[in-house]
Amino acid sequence: MTITRLDLSYPVGMVSHDMVQPTAEHLQCVQRILRYVSDTKDRGLLYWTDVAEQRVGYTDADWAGNTGDHRSTFGFAFSLGSVAIVWSSKK
Repeated sequence: MTITRLDLSYPVGMVSHDMVQPTAEHLQCVQRILRYVSDTKDRGLLYWTDVAEQRVGYTDADWAGNTGDHRSTFGFAFSLGSVAIVWSSKK
């Protein structure tokens, strides 16, 4: 779902980062994510045909900002009009 739902990419990535030693807090986070998915399953992307298609791109990087492992994170998102069409986040 993280491929088709940009709003889930970050929280799922954060929870799955610590799955080597999951805790009760991780379970609560997963339950909250699943509740959010259930509550928003009727939502989708809407493309307007009468609006000028403006392409916009955003990027961001955090170089070794994680104090736990000092690894870098990079991400980008590109939109067509008001809808994100491609995005990625890598550690």
